Amino acid sequence: MLKVDDHDWSPALNDSWLMGGIHARFDFYVASPRTEQNILDPTYAATVTGRELLGLTTFGYTLHPNTRLGEVYVCTDQACALRASFVAYQKAFDSAKSSGGFSKLVKRDAS
Repeated sequence: MLKVDDHDWSPALNDSWLMGGIHARFDFYVASPRTEQNILDPTYAATVTGRELLGLTTFGYTLHPNTRLGEVYVCTDQACALRASFVAYQKAFDSAKSSGGFSKLVKRDAS
């Protein structure tokens, strides 16, 4: 979890934090429910949480939904994680934004 004062926070800082964790191949525990409200944003296409989940799924992470501590994204493709770049992250964001790809990150209840 990135801990920084609100006045110091920025999307670029958050993206840098995420990229550092991806390059280190850290596990990422999901702190917020993967609901539409927490992932989709009508103005920007995605919330910060949505951006983070997109980065993880783009750069070699797989969701493990039922761990003792909840949902966790685990690096399952180390080479992909090590190749992660801000340019590739922006391209993935642009693609997801134009194709509605952020919706796939929302948790769907099993019916």
